Amino acid sequence: MLALVHDLKTPTFAQFNTLNMLKNGVFGNLNTEQKQMVCLTQESCRYMSNLIGNIMESYSYDYGQVPLVKSDFDIKELIFELCKETKTLCENNHQCYIIHNQSDVDYIYADKFQIRRVILNLLSNAITYGKNGSKIEITLVSDGSGIEFSVKNMGKYIQNSELVTLFDKFKKSKFSQINHTGTGLGLYVVKKIVEQHGGRVFARSEKDGCCTFGFEIPNVIKSDNKRCRSQLKSAS
Repeated sequence: MLALVHDLKTPTFAQFNTLNMLKNGVFGNLNTEQKQMVCLTQESCRYMSNLIGNIMESYSYDYGQVPLVKSDFDIKELIFELCKETKTLCENNHQCYIIHNQSDVDYIYADKFQIRRVILNLLSNAITYGKNGSKIEITLVSDGSGIEFSVKNMGKYIQNSELVTLFDKFKKSKFSQINHTGTGLGLYVVKKIVEQHGGRVFARSEKDGCCTFGFEIPNVIKSDNKRCRSQLKSAS
């Protein structure tokens, strides 16, 4: 299955590049209508490429083929960096970030690149599916044995029956758009990354439309740089 999906990636990439050459006039100038059609076709190819990439990635996580490269890094600094990176998207929706820092821990021991992907995914979803003009609250908590990161926004109420399946692979529902390319793989990959760190993901939704998505991971590095190897507290 993985080999088949991999074989699909090369022709899709070739198609995208050929369309890009067409758009740039390599084979002759295009009129406005022709350029629009090429751009639309490019978007379809980009969608397909993302879909194939996500399927390949999900199988890689399923079979333990994505090793973690852990290091000590400043989690607070990473959060502020990603807030700056997504600031324009936030402002376009007339939204704003509110950060609640309830952690006395700066450094954690984890794969920075993968944790960055997790946080960016959660922030992007909060912006995209939050109401215009609303606040997006980011909370970082540490109890000395692990950290908890969460993002809260005002969107649509999600019933518990839907919440428990949002992180499932290929799960389709009326909230499938929350997952990248509608395949259910965006949040599924988030879940696999967090679980690979020995943690867990969670999601909550209130009747007023307040939705919270987040994760917990252990192995916090205290301010004196001594690692605390305690396990996560039991999920309530």
